[in-house]
Amino acid sequence: MIIRKQAVLKAAALSMALFCVLFIPHAGTGSADLLIPEVKSFTLDNGVKVFTISDELPRSEIIVSLSYGRLFEDGSNAGLSEVIAGTLLLSGSSRYPGDSLTDLLESAGGSISVDAGWESITISVKVIERHTGLAFDIIGDLVLNPLFNEDSVKYSAGHVYEKHRRQMDDPAAKGMSALREIVFNGKGYGASITRQSISSITEKTVRDTWTRHTTGGNIIVSVSSS
Repeated sequence: MIIRKQAVLKAAALSMALFCVLFIPHAGTGSADLLIPEVKSFTLDNGVKVFTISDELPRSEIIVSLSYGRLFEDGSNAGLSEVIAGTLLLSGSSRYPGDSLTDLLESAGGSISVDAGWESITISVKVIERHTGLAFDIIGDLVLNPLFNEDSVKYSAGHVYEKHRRQMDDPAAKGMSALREIVFNGKGYGASITRQSISSITEKTVRDTWTRHTTGGNIIVSVSSS
């Protein structure tokens, strides 16, 4: 029996070695010679960090990351970062309010997304190269002059709660959420969305949180363009 097991192990090891020889590229082959574009970085006078990279294609993508996400939440305001992200996309900004924002970008062959993660809220605008100026103007106005109106806050809050409720229909997801809440004492990774936490989020909450965290040192801008 032992000899048979050893034979099986040897056969498996031989198969693995053969796979590595045939399919894993050696140093110096084409796949290892992939050239990665240079990333340039600098910091503006107001503390905003900027990273740029060249793209051979005639397109531009601008990403702004705000250092505020779900890790900043607790049981009293869980879901706030997602509500902020949703409200920002729905409300737009002073010069690009509501649907006019997405309509303008779509007519220019571009797109926009706003997402909330554990550590940040991220705004991403993609356009063809000749509309790069428009992309910068849109993102700048969103960051500085967002229109956080009450209707958009309520709609976004309801959407975030329903999304969470559907996720909790999965027993595994519900169990993991309960475990994180215990391990992290209901804060950060352990902050769980409830009807009460969502109900506590108002237009003022959203606006005050955004204003407090949109300072130079909390913002990173990444630009990919030709």
